[in-house]
Amino acid sequence: MNKIKYKKKMINLYELEDITLLPSAINNGHLSADVDFLVSDELDVTGSNTDTLPIFTSPMPSIVGSESAKIYDSAGIRPIIPSTENIDLRLNYCAWVFCAFTVVEVRRNFLSTRRESNNQFHVCIDAGNGHDAGIMSLCNELKKMYGGQILLMGGNVANPSTYEYYSKAGFDYMRVGISGGSLVDKCKYGFHYPLASLLNDIKAEKSKSVNKNLRPVKIIADGGVDSYLHAVKCLALGADYVMIGRDFARVLEAEGEILMKSSQTELTPIDKSTLPPDMDQYKIKSNQFSRYYWGNTTPKVRAERAGFKSVEDWEKSVGSKVVLSDSGWESVSVELTLDEWIDEFKNCAYYSFMMTNSTTWKEFKENVKYAVQY
Repeated sequence: MNKIKYKKKMINLYELEDITLLPSAINNGHLSADVDFLVSDELDVTGSNTDTLPIFTSPMPSIVGSESAKIYDSAGIRPIIPSTENIDLRLNYCAWVFCAFTVVEVRRNFLSTRRESNNQFHVCIDAGNGHDAGIMSLCNELKKMYGGQILLMGGNVANPSTYEYYSKAGFDYMRVGISGGSLVDKCKYGFHYPLASLLNDIKAEKSKSVNKNLRPVKIIADGGVDSYLHAVKCLALGADYVMIGRDFARVLEAEGEILMKSSQTELTPIDKSTLPPDMDQYKIKSNQFSRYYWGNTTPKVRAERAGFKSVEDWEKSVGSKVVLSDSGWESVSVELTLDEWIDEFKNCAYYSFMMTNSTTWKEFKENVKYAVQY
């Protein structure tokens, strides 16, 4: 039997926890008033809040909806309305925040007839395969029709070379990362590019894009960002934004239903509007409240996208069992308010700025050094 000869060596790839940020040799320290945690998005000229923290919500129905989007937006977090919300609502809201639309919805509502507005359209193309060449063609069609009036977000992708394709297609934002989320089984299909290496390698591709005369695409780190430090590391590695899912499920103001522990084993749904505004924070942090957090490809969400109230109704309609996905759901303790989450993120960012002699995210990215820790 002939032996197979491999010409290429296997490369080492790293997750966020494999990376450590390195301090500058010396720093001057600075007061919190000296730093600016916001980023200004020059592409988004008609959005309601274009100077925000470099944070997007994940477009999950357990995280954000029509009402909570206003809360996130006013707090400086960029919301994305999920595709499970009513289509007419999303077509209205996309004038001021990003909304997720399926490929079919995009073709029907933005290509079949031209939409007229004085505002930009903020469109997140909600497709399961961000590497699909058909998504690139769709983006090209939209940009030919609307130009800069439509802001397009796509993904998720897990190959650094895909950056060039997204740039040539006309995308404005690219969601980066697959099989990294807390609800996803990355071993089920075996395709995954560790996020730290993926961001670092895309940053290298982006630096080459000047020579290739490519338009810049903003990078959104998405999947497995489960701490404030992870978010800061993503920005250090080249992300323009970080998308937060599970961590926002812990926030009181998130969209998903809140369950109160009424006994040792029973959970009772409660109406958030009935909670007193001066609710004792100790109660929040004593595991008395929780909510279910589920992924966008779970059968429940897929059934809602197809227009059915339950998976059973969906299966009856198609006449067979639906193929299950690689994402699931879990119960998450509601532990803090959105303001508390933002304060903790700023505390982590402030320390990172101080250790790198930075006062803005732009300076931080220019100054920060990082290395692999074994």
